[in-house]
Parts: sequence; structure tokens; C-alpha cells
Amino acid sequence: MKLKHILTYALTLSPKIFAKKAGSIVLRRILAKCNAVLRGHKSSFPLDDLLSELAAPPIGFYGHIDASEASITPMLHTLASRHANHAFNLLGSGWVRLAYGAIYDGFAGYRYYSHLSGNEDQIIARLSPGNRKQASKIRKYLSTGYQAIDWQVDFRSGHRWRENDVSKGIFYGHLPGVDIKLPWELARLQHLPMMALAARSADGKTADKWRRECLDQVLDFISTNPPGYGANWVCTMDVAIRAANMVLTYWLLSTDKNVESRSHKLFERELVYSLTSHGRHIISNLENTDTSYGNHYLADICGLLYVAAALPRNTETSYWWRFACDQLISEISRQFNCDGSNFEGSTSYHRLSSEMAVYGLSLIVGRDGAEKIPAEIASKLAAMAQFSIDISKPNNQIAQIGDNDSGRFFKICPAHFTEDLTENHLDHRATIAAISSLLSIKSGIPDFKDLGCRTECEVVSALTNGQRLLVEAPYHAATTHAIKNKIPSLKGSHPREIKITLSDLDILLGLRPAAYPNFGLFIWKSPRFYMSMRCGVIGQNERGGHAHNDQLSIELNIDGVDWLLDPGSYVYTPSPKTRNAYRSIMAHAAPRQGTLEPASLRLGLFRLENRAQAKCITFNHEQFEGMHVGFGKPVYRAVKIQSGIIHIRDTWGGATNWEESVDSINVVSGEQLRQIFEINTVFSPGYGLLNPT
Repeated sequence: MKLKHILTYALTLSPKIFAKKAGSIVLRRILAKCNAVLRGHKSSFPLDDLLSELAAPPIGFYGHIDASEASITPMLHTLASRHANHAFNLLGSGWVRLAYGAIYDGFAGYRYYSHLSGNEDQIIARLSPGNRKQASKIRKYLSTGYQAIDWQVDFRSGHRWRENDVSKGIFYGHLPGVDIKLPWELARLQHLPMMALAARSADGKTADKWRRECLDQVLDFISTNPPGYGANWVCTMDVAIRAANMVLTYWLLSTDKNVESRSHKLFERELVYSLTSHGRHIISNLENTDTSYGNHYLADICGLLYVAAALPRNTETSYWWRFACDQLISEISRQFNCDGSNFEGSTSYHRLSSEMAVYGLSLIVGRDGAEKIPAEIASKLAAMAQFSIDISKPNNQIAQIGDNDSGRFFKICPAHFTEDLTENHLDHRATIAAISSLLSIKSGIPDFKDLGCRTECEVVSALTNGQRLLVEAPYHAATTHAIKNKIPSLKGSHPREIKITLSDLDILLGLRPAAYPNFGLFIWKSPRFYMSMRCGVIGQNERGGHAHNDQLSIELNIDGVDWLLDPGSYVYTPSPKTRNAYRSIMAHAAPRQGTLEPASLRLGLFRLENRAQAKCITFNHEQFEGMHVGFGKPVYRAVKIQSGIIHIRDTWGGATNWEESVDSINVVSGEQLRQIFEINTVFSPGYGLLNPT
């Protein structure tokens, strides 16, 4: 199965790309094996004489963060109970309890078994020899009866990585159905801040249990994941996000008014050592090797900020702080367009990067003052929020353009969970709320404190100690767009028109256009209507790592009901075939030429060529026209909105001529529209999730 999976992946690549990737993997494996031999009997835990005292939490955390909002407290407590029982629901796993030797459901017909014991001696024996002594010492601080979590397992497929393997040599993506993103997601420890918040709003033994569980899980992780070993030190981004969540959890616990004193000195000492390891790993493995830095590098520097803020000030941590501050401001300027949209070409990655920006800036403001943040960065932050508002449909779900790996920086409170305790990854209101709390602006960004996002606002205020960034005026997207270089108007052929008749003229009442040409998205929106056209750049400075073959595709929502949807991403490396199916033009409501792809999918799972060269020719309150050349011969798509009717016309070879009379297909329902566009891909509302309805 291993060889077959590798061959399947190889067939998705050009021979040159496959040879390059294979060579890189072999070299990395050889170097890791050499490193394991040379360093296997040495400890990778910090051995220098570190101060055992953590820096004091931001003073704002001693204020009002009670997480007692009536609409979220019951769910927050339910989640805390499940997480304390080591049950997690991440990236489509469903609720599963993680323990050594557990059996999992499998993925795509593949299931793996580990049959490992959770016996303490055997847990230690599986570590590299040089790390066993220190790990054993740390585990003595665990509560009596604590049951260890298996941090190395993919808890969908059941496959696990070995904790004594050097991280830099760990190979993934070669086994069918196996996804290293699951242990990575768990090891971000993003559930711990919610558990700490639950403890602040609970009473007596329950609160004490959740506080202690936070400490135990951190110690459990530290002891069984020595720095540089196992799956959870492979990706610096995940190391950085984990560090930030460890810091936030500690600040929430240590400032809890229900705790008489900070009595966990042994835990604090180990946290100092672990955060130091995290900081040194981040600074030594920054993900800035490509020509364009992306969300991984942004996470690296935000995580480094939190590590530097939590540790005692010395020459090393002061350097980390200055470096991360400078780089964060620089990367916000680089990675966000002037209209606030993110340069990666994904609406979901826009949310992830916006969260890192707002929580990183909030920490800087609280520590160094609001004057440290340039005015143009504050204005860009307002534009980020406006972009998230504009891509949100009447049902509060965003248009899912490009990849969605459900990534977050912090998960502060469970307002984004559904009633069945599944995360709603397409609701971005919590991020907008956090930004609204950092900016001093009277209009343009809604206040979401009363919509289940109050705790995000309180945490931002705690980080900044109530300071805000001043913004002169709210950002509003352009309402028109026209191409600067006129395209020759050739006569098109084979025009096809779809005519959508709305049931009520008031559906378009209050319609406003919003143009985001730097992202490649053009939107019409009213309280009852949302329609977007994808047309433009593919992101990441034309690398297209998170882009799909979706040029000229449509999203349509009427009265909160989706008529046309981008299908999402579903999964990445566990199934290259599925990955490409969701990137394919066949999954999108775009003009097609048989099964031909407008851009090659054979450059790798995270690369898309910019063959289409899509351009928006015109966009305004009632019209859109765009084109691309991905099929060789230009294809045009034009939209006209008038008198409760939406006209969609595709033309080959030349621009649309609205004066020309053509036969049209009349549509009055979403089902009819999906049949016309032959949309058969099952909708994925988040990584690993499928929603057939």
C-alpha cells in the first residue's frame, strides 16, 4: 500500500518536480539518521541554568475575564469536561478519546494499529536514551491517576509516529489515509485556554479539576515530546502556535481570582524550560526560506512574541522580542493587500493570518504602547476586518475561496461550535470581534460582544490593558473596478446564458458591490443576497499554494440558503487524488471545456501554475465581466443584475455582447442551478469534514 500510495502521488507531479522532492526527502532522512546517532544519548531539554520565575502576566489579565456569558458557558463547560477526559474532535475525527493503544475508525478505508501500552515505564522507554531521565523527572509532577495522552497518533487512521525519531527526518504523506495534521492540531494545545476559561466560571472541585488538568496535559506533552523529537517538532508553525497557547493558558490560570496564590512552582519551572526550548527552536527554524513568506512565518514570529513576553527578560529573550516585533509589522505590510485581503488567495487563511496579526499586535500594544504600531498598520487591520465582513454571507458563513485547513491561532470561546459540538469553521465573527476590540473606530466594524464573542474582546483588552489603536476612518471596499489595459474586443462564439429569476424583488434591496481585485474576488451583497465572482490572482506571489482552479466561479446565497457553493478542500496529504479533486475546475461553478484543467495540478499538492491569467474587465453595481486564457482560447463570463433577474453569460473567444440575442436557461431554484453547473463534489465546511446536504 505504501508503494502504491507513493506512485499515486508521483502521478500527480511532473517527473522533474517528483525527482526534486524525492532527492530532498532522501537527503533529509540521511542527515536525521546521522543526527540520531550522534545525539541520541544526549538530552535535548535545555540544560543551562535558567531562571525558574516566569515574567508576570499582562496586568490586564487581573481584570474582568470571567467567561460567564450565559449563551456560551454551558457549552464551554461541556467542552472542558470532554477535554479533561481526553476526548477531542479535530479535523473531522469526530469525538474520540486519545490513549495509548486505542483503536480508531480509519480513513478512506485504511486503518492502522499501534497496540502500545500506557504504562509509565514503557512511555519513558520509547523516548531517545538521552531524554529519558529528564522526562521521568517531569512525569513525577503529574497528578495521581492521570492517564497519558498519545500525542503522536493520527487519531483518524490510527497510524502513529515514533517519539524517538529526530523530527527533521520524519517522513509523512507516504502512507494512504494517514494525516500528520491531526497530531499537529492536537499538539497546538488550543483547547487549554478554553479549559482555563471554564475553570474561571466554575465552582469548587470542578474548577480545581480543570485547572489541574491544564497543568497535567502541559507536563504530559513536555515529557513525551522532547525538543526536536517526534511528529510535533516537525513544523515550526505548530511549535509556535503551541507556545502561544501554553502562555495564554498560564496567564488565564495564574490570574484567576478564585486561586489564592500561584502555587504551582514546579510547573512554572518546567514551563520556563519548555518555553525556552520552543523559542530556541522557532528562532533556529524560521519558515522564511521561500521567496515569499506566508502564514507559517507569521505564526513563527507571533509565537516567538508570546514566548518572549512570558519569559524573564535577558539578552536572549529581549532579542526575540525586538526581532518578532519588527518582523510582525513588516509581515503584516507584506502579507496583507492594501484592501485588507490576504495575499495567499484563501478566505480561510485570511482568518488565520488576521488572528495572528490582531493577537500579536495586541501583545505589543500592551507591552510597548500603542505608539509602537504605525498608523498604516492600524488602518490595514480595519481593512482586514472589513474583508471578513464582506465575504460573510447572510447566514454568517464566509465564501470558501481556496484552501481551508481550519487553522486558528487562538480558540478563545466556543461561540463557533454548533449544537452537536462540531466547530463551525466558516463563521469568522470571533476574529472580527477581536479586531474591533483593538481599534478605536466609531463605525464600519460591528461590535460583536453580544453575539457570543465577548470573551475574545475581553482577552484583547487584557493583552492591551485597555489601550486601542486609533484609525482615522473605517475602510470600505471599492464599488467599481475596470481593467487599465483594454482587451481587444473580438467577437465571441458559443455563448450560453443562465437566467436566475428571484422570487421577490426586495431580495436585492440595499444591494452594494464590493471589489477586492488584489485578492481576485468581486461581491454583491444585501441583507438577503450574496453573490461573488472569483477572478484574479492565485495568491502567494503566483505560487498558488492554496489556490484552486476556480477562476470565474460563482458563490450564490439567497435568504440564507446556499444556491452555489465552493466545495472547500476536505484533506491534503492523506489522499492526493481527493486533494486534486477539490482543487479541480470540475468542483467549481466555473466555465468548463470538457474535463480540461485551466491550470496544471501536477506541480505538487501546494502549487498551482498561473496559466489562466484571469482578469476582471469591469465590475460595478449591476455588472461584471471577467476572462481567463487557461484553456488557450479566451473564455469570458459576464453577469448582469436587473429587475430581479440575474443573467450569467459565458462566451468563448471574445467579450460578451449583451445586444446579441441568445437562448437562455431559466432557473428558479438552487437545485436547478447546481444541476446546470454539474456540481457533484460533496461540500466540505472544514478540514476533514463532509456535509452531503
